[in-house]
Amino acid sequence: MKKLRTILIIILCLLVVFTITGFFVLPPVLVSVASKNLGQALHRQVTIRKIKVNPYTLAIEVQDLSIKDRERTQAFVSFGSLMIDMEWISLFRRAPVVREVRLDRPSVRIIRFQDNTYNFSDLLKPEEKKTGKPLSFSVSNIQITGGTVVFDDRPVHKTHTAEGITLAIPFLSNMPHLTDVFVQPSFKAVINGTPITLKGRSKPFSESLESTLTIDLKEIDVPSYLAYLPMKLGFAMESCRADLNATVTFRQFRDKRRPESSTSGSVVLRDIAVNDLAGGRLFTLPTLAVTIAPSQVLQKKIHIRKLDIASPELTLSRDKAGTLNVARALEKTNPGAKPSVSSGDGRPAEPLVLTIDDIILAGGKVSYSDASGSSPVKIDAGDLSVAARGISTAGEGGGTAEITCSVNRTGRLSLGTSFVFRPLSADITLTLEGFQPAWVQPYFIDKVPVLVRRGMLSSKGRVRLARTEGRPLDLKFTGDVRVTEFASVDRARAEDLVSWKDLSITGIDFALNPGRLAIGEVSLSAPVSAYIINQDGTSNLSAVAGRKEASTETPAPDTKEKALQRISVGKVNVAGGRFTFTDRSVTPKYTSSLSGIGGTVTGLSSDEFKKATVNLRARLDNQAPIVIAGSINPLKEDLFVDLTASLKNMELSPVTPYSGKYAGYVIDKGKLSLDLKYSIDKKELSASNDVLIDQLTFGDAVDSKDATKLPVKLAVALLRDSNGKIDLHLPVTGRTDDPEFHVGKVILQIIVNLLEKAATSPFALLEALYPGAAELNTIVFQPGRTTLTDEGRNKLSELAKILNDRPSLNLEIKGYVDAQRDREGLVTTLFERKLKAVKLKDLLRAGKQASNVDVIVIEPGEYGPCLKKAYAAETFKKPSNFLGMEKTLPDEEMKKLILDHITVSDDDLKDLASARSSRVRDELIEVHSIDAGRIFLVETDPFKPDPQDAVASSRVDLTIR
Repeated sequence: MKKLRTILIIILCLLVVFTITGFFVLPPVLVSVASKNLGQALHRQVTIRKIKVNPYTLAIEVQDLSIKDRERTQAFVSFGSLMIDMEWISLFRRAPVVREVRLDRPSVRIIRFQDNTYNFSDLLKPEEKKTGKPLSFSVSNIQITGGTVVFDDRPVHKTHTAEGITLAIPFLSNMPHLTDVFVQPSFKAVINGTPITLKGRSKPFSESLESTLTIDLKEIDVPSYLAYLPMKLGFAMESCRADLNATVTFRQFRDKRRPESSTSGSVVLRDIAVNDLAGGRLFTLPTLAVTIAPSQVLQKKIHIRKLDIASPELTLSRDKAGTLNVARALEKTNPGAKPSVSSGDGRPAEPLVLTIDDIILAGGKVSYSDASGSSPVKIDAGDLSVAARGISTAGEGGGTAEITCSVNRTGRLSLGTSFVFRPLSADITLTLEGFQPAWVQPYFIDKVPVLVRRGMLSSKGRVRLARTEGRPLDLKFTGDVRVTEFASVDRARAEDLVSWKDLSITGIDFALNPGRLAIGEVSLSAPVSAYIINQDGTSNLSAVAGRKEASTETPAPDTKEKALQRISVGKVNVAGGRFTFTDRSVTPKYTSSLSGIGGTVTGLSSDEFKKATVNLRARLDNQAPIVIAGSINPLKEDLFVDLTASLKNMELSPVTPYSGKYAGYVIDKGKLSLDLKYSIDKKELSASNDVLIDQLTFGDAVDSKDATKLPVKLAVALLRDSNGKIDLHLPVTGRTDDPEFHVGKVILQIIVNLLEKAATSPFALLEALYPGAAELNTIVFQPGRTTLTDEGRNKLSELAKILNDRPSLNLEIKGYVDAQRDREGLVTTLFERKLKAVKLKDLLRAGKQASNVDVIVIEPGEYGPCLKKAYAAETFKKPSNFLGMEKTLPDEEMKKLILDHITVSDDDLKDLASARSSRVRDELIEVHSIDAGRIFLVETDPFKPDPQDAVASSRVDLTIR
């Protein structure tokens, strides 16, 4: 009994000592030892106000611990109290088993210096490799309340504060029988004013390391954290608030199995505003909501259930150098970075598999401006709406999308597409309405001299594209295009150039690779165009077409395949067209117009053997009808043309500005009709130009330095018939591939030739109308005679017909002689006249009537008697016999004596030339009834006729005036 009492007293004493030591002795000792040892270990001042120990419950509480910065007076780490409640079972398990850990009001102040070191960098030591079995432990009911963390980030001049930190971990153990039990931690804090809540379930010490984390973040100020990205941004995020509600599940196996993860939840971004580094606005987005379906992030499989974008606004701009602001921002973002192509273990990186069930965008706007050209371009896409579904990169990938938006408020664009990524293909339905070409005019305003004044473009169709590896892009378009209310002006003078009310192109079937273009119908309504020649001779169309210097180099053969191998247009309709021609280079200016232009061209095709039928009509100056008909094939390699064109009764008086300038006379009246036929086949041109000019009458002369010196009036008079009509046939032939050949030049040369012929050889000009007229300019006489030959009479008869057909023509007559032959011939003529005079006297003595002595004919039986009488009448001294009486001489001797005594002077020859002129005049007047007032005898040197090949000088020359 005494022994038992002794034991009890000892136990009681030990208990008292244990109690006194645990409650009163140990705490101050721990305060002193802990403060000293921690201070030495951390190289910082450590203070502990109080430590409480409960030796019975194995609970210890440290109150008001403070660890100063190494070289500063501010606290590095501090807390109000730390309570650890151990269980006695720890002694039996040889492992700490903690019933509760509670940390109240912890505070940590972290500083990052300019050299990227921290106020705790000296505490970091290389991790030593540990061997052996890890220490077993079990901790329950871990609580942190009222915590604060301050991060002073001096390189970026930001201070981050986490306040009200609350952490609760109900259970944490690596003991074998507890490793497969879920730990469910929770975390709450207010970070930089943003409340954050985290909840999770984890088996951190199981074989699978399975963990589930629920994240609930509100009002995160995203721009505050962008400075910690591992890249330099080329833009500035002015504002962005984020809400994150997500559940992340992770499993990391200790064997070689790949880790698994699953993420689901939602992300909401609000009030996004992004600027470029110069302060210009790039992007604003009021709300972006992302709903994430369970996704395997580590396996690069992301599944987004819905992407909801509300009222985004994107501002795109190009500067003077042509750089897009977004491209510039991206270029400045982490420049020089190279994308990763490996998984890190030597294997190629796995492709990202992204699946998006729905993308909904509403109320969007894209503003585009371009200052790279001489004039700015501004295009706004408003009311932007996007609905995309089933987007995936798995397998072939693909999806569908519908996009609609307004363009500059008046236009409307609608796209619907289904597409596949591998191989790339897309089927797009397109609707465009109210697009104005003037919006993009600054892009070509400096390249073409045409300004679009107005116009609306619309299109509806289907675009299909596909790209297969190793082959060019396959592109197809089917549909319609329409341009309405179009008007353009030339840039130089801002005068109307081309306009139309409606251009409709329907049934388009276009394909690329191989290239083909088929159009069902082209309808052009009320087209209006103008061709203007300015005072300096330039024209509005010459500026539009442009001119290139002719190259002396031989062009290299074109070995490229034609872009479009087949072209066809079913029908072209033109209605209500008008073409105006104005020439300001003449005075007064000339204006003419074609109105009512209409008709069809059917069956255009690049097929070698197909020809299009042409049927066009118009009216010149609203009164002269024009008709063009035939067949053409302008699309084949060699142009084919077989066309006829006619113009009826065009008034010529309005073209007085041209006749005055180039012909030197005004036109009082006249009408023009044309019948043209042009044929081009295999580059061979064959054309006929039938010109009929009716009642052309010139008026007053015009003083013009450009007027021709050729006899225009004479040419008109020569060509005009008795009815006042000029009928010309002007054929043209040549090759279209001859660079020197030009139809206009050929016709102009023909006209110039006509005028030259009128001046130099008017009879030759009449040859086309009167075959043989070129020979009518001379009447040849026998030497010494004035009697017309049969040939001469025939010529004068033909000439009389011409003069009767063309009453405005006058005739000049010039007589000539051959000094030698006509002298000899005149002697013979005078001899014969002597014989005829004898016969005339005999006839008169016999009481008979006689003709003119020149027409009397000496019959063979009359020659001898007449010769004797003529010889007897001569007064020259005659041969006599020895008795002094005249000898009787043979006929030949008498003739010789008479001839020897006939003399011909130059005056006689002049009289011969004059008599010949008179003889021709009389023939025309008396025989052919030509008005004597139209015939003029012209005095000239009869011994100097104009030289003519193979034409005797014994003649009369005829000239038409």
